[in-house]
Amino acid sequence: MLWTAFYVVVGLLAMSGSLSPIYRQVIALHGVRGLTWLAGCTLLVWSVSTYVWVKHLNKDRTGKKLSLTLTTVGLLVGTACLSPPLLSQDLYLYAAYGRQIAIHYSNPYRVPLTALMQDPIIASGDPFWYGQTSFLGGLALAFFALGAFIVPSSSLGTLGRIIKFFWVIPYALLGRALWLRWRGHSNRVIFLAAILGNPAILFLALLEAHLEIWVMALLVFTGLALSQRKAAESALFLALATGFKMTTFILVPICACWLWARVRQSAAVFCVVYGVLYGGFLLLLGGAEWPGVLNFAKTTPGMDFGAFIPQLLFFLGFRQMEAIVTISDGIFYISIAGVCLAVLAGRWEKRPYLPMALALAALYFTRVYVQPWYMLWFWPLMWLSMDGTRAILRSIAVWTVCAIVANLYIWALTPWSTAALFAFDLWWNYRSEVSEAGQPVGQSQ
Repeated sequence: MLWTAFYVVVGLLAMSGSLSPIYRQVIALHGVRGLTWLAGCTLLVWSVSTYVWVKHLNKDRTGKKLSLTLTTVGLLVGTACLSPPLLSQDLYLYAAYGRQIAIHYSNPYRVPLTALMQDPIIASGDPFWYGQTSFLGGLALAFFALGAFIVPSSSLGTLGRIIKFFWVIPYALLGRALWLRWRGHSNRVIFLAAILGNPAILFLALLEAHLEIWVMALLVFTGLALSQRKAAESALFLALATGFKMTTFILVPICACWLWARVRQSAAVFCVVYGVLYGGFLLLLGGAEWPGVLNFAKTTPGMDFGAFIPQLLFFLGFRQMEAIVTISDGIFYISIAGVCLAVLAGRWEKRPYLPMALALAALYFTRVYVQPWYMLWFWPLMWLSMDGTRAILRSIAVWTVCAIVANLYIWALTPWSTAALFAFDLWWNYRSEVSEAGQPVGQSQ
């Protein structure tokens, strides 16, 4: 109980930090950079306390681990939903889009927010992203609009908090999906605590309220349905995920190939159901964000926010952005083709999570624009590809450190460290999976 209390106290301080006078004083003295370092250090301390908490929870033999975990995490979820974001202003952009749709009946895919600056509530947000049309999925925009329909005259801050409470839905769905994934595993409560109580996930998905939590939950359900050869269900979940983030479209060939290598009829069903669902959704929205969002060009013309492959090409002497994009895209398409061929050859027979993770990782590492929370697309899927307790917890720990360091926005270091840690985690867990092969589920230690 002592370590649970310590975990909660440190977590509450980290999640409600933006409300404290200490944070305001740091901003006054050191600006945004000081706030970033303070938040980063707090998250690192919280991560250490999480490690110790999960370790002691693993030793608990009272049979109350699940209720203790859910109660503990619930306190932090509520705090995250009520606290304003610390390092990202995206939540207020979400709220502005919601008001644009619900109040002005304006299409964010056709009209930029700068055309609505006469609205004092919209104008109160950061106009940095206001000059372009939306690059977010239609289902995400629907949730943004729902909040503005409920409270049409509220500030962006109030609308943002409503959106945060909507985000508890995929957070709970993720918990359910994880419970189903490790059904019968003796340590699934520990996995639930390590993931749902993870500081980086609580920070990125609920405090900052990035919509990647929807993608993460829906992709886990997609993988679950695939592993059970439920083609229509997997197509449904993937279509929903694509409705939030167009990026998940690249998983269509991966999932289709995985099913084709096992039951060809299922692959056909998957493609038809996905085509009808997402194709109909795009027609309903008049085209939505396809296909420009896959380039992640946005408003950043340089390499300041580039991922590993673009940064590597720049380091090797490439200075023309067009050449960097062309080569990076080529590497991405080759990677997707390689994963598809491996799947068709029968790799990853029982667990489609790893090829899904590799495909999204290929997209992430070849983009000229990425953000730390995009790691929620692919890295968690790697955790789900294993049953060994040590390997899963080790992978979660490596990702947690990587995500927190990436949020410090040291862009000269972030692309290299992210790629190195992912490659290391992939290699380490692959070795662990091989060494633990043949152990009965629930007995991996």
